[in-house]
Order: sequence, then C-alpha cells, then structure tokens
Amino acid sequence: MAASGQARCRPPAGRPHRGGAALTDTSPSGQPVSSRPPAGRSACGQAAVGRPSWLIRRLVRSDLADLRPLRLQALRAHPEAFGISFEEEQAEDTGRLIAEPPGMMLGGFVAGRLVGCAAVLVPSRIKQRHKGHVVSVYVASDSRRTGLARALMEALIRHARCIGLLSLTLSVTVGNESARQLYLRAGFRSCGVEPASLRIGADLFDEELMVLTLSNPAADADAPRDHPY
Repeated sequence: MAASGQARCRPPAGRPHRGGAALTDTSPSGQPVSSRPPAGRSACGQAAVGRPSWLIRRLVRSDLADLRPLRLQALRAHPEAFGISFEEEQAEDTGRLIAEPPGMMLGGFVAGRLVGCAAVLVPSRIKQRHKGHVVSVYVASDSRRTGLARALMEALIRHARCIGLLSLTLSVTVGNESARQLYLRAGFRSCGVEPASLRIGADLFDEELMVLTLSNPAADADAPRDHPY
C-alpha cells in the first residue's frame, strides 16, 4: 500500500491504515459464526469476514458504481500512492479493477457503504501463476484505525493460501510508514527499493518492494483448497 492510497507491485495499490481488532467470521446472512473452522474443513470455507461495525466481501461488477468514487477519492487525496493519475483514471473503465479469478478484489463496507478495498492479481502466464500481486489497497479516512485495513489484508492472504499461491508481492511508497507497518505486521518483508519509481510533476518517489512467502509447495501438496469467497 502506498500513502493513504495504495500498495503496488507494478500495478497500483491503496494505502491501508493502522489495523487492530481481531476478525470475526460471518455467514452469508451476516450472522457471526465461529472463526475456527469445523473439523476437517479449511478456514478458507468461510464466506465473509467482519465485525459489528464493518463487513468484507468480494466485489463484483454490480459494485462498480460504489467503487469508482472511492477509487477517485484515493487518487485525488494520495497521488503518490498510485501508478495512475486522477486524470487518467477518470477516462478509464473502473471495471478493469474487478480482479478475474483466481484473483479477487475485496470491499470493506460500513453501514452498507463501501469504504475500503484491496485486490490480489494472479498472472496468467504458466511460469508466474504461483504468485500474486497485492494492489489497490485503500481505506477512506473516516474508517481508518478501525481494524478494517488489517482485516482486508488478512482476507487477501487467506484467499491467496486457499488458491495455492506461494507468495504475494507489493510495493509501498517510501515514507508511508503507516502502510509499511501494516504490511510488516501481516508478515511481508522488504526485498529492495526502486529509486524514482514514480514521478509527479518535479517530485520523484521511491518504492519499497515487499514479499510474503506463503507456503512450501511440497508441504502443502495435499492441503485443502476450499474457496474463501
């Protein structure tokens, strides 16, 4: 996640903010259920995650009317956190942001309003299908410090494990310490810095590249692959 807007690993990403509370899983009806999966069932089997103040679920094309203003808000407020400008985004089809399976874009809702998002993209090329890129991570300012950003990241990581990915990568604008700390708490580690990765007018921004190793392919060969969302 970059500044208050986005985590990028070549593609853009938003800036998750400080997270906190533990997750409580919910059923599709919104009723809380145990966060511990039944015996013999992977934790990937749960349908949504949330707590009384917010809910996280997969975004679909019918959510585009709500996603577009959130995306533009992020780009206007935190241009240094994204690889695309506000002006460019205005001319783009927001539908491209809805990740195709096995990728996924999640949305965080408060009182039915979309206030946060995060996505994982999975390359289609055979040699790269084992990894995912975390992008478009963003939480609106009035919903930060609620645990939502951390929950979005945890849900993406759980999804990545469930579909058998071996690693996740992202990039964060150097100086965006709150986003960086969020990723470190999620288990990501730094693997380098790309100098002058972004240019906005006369200003140049470095980006720190980060990676999360998810599993050992041999150890996980027989692991369940239930889909979380």
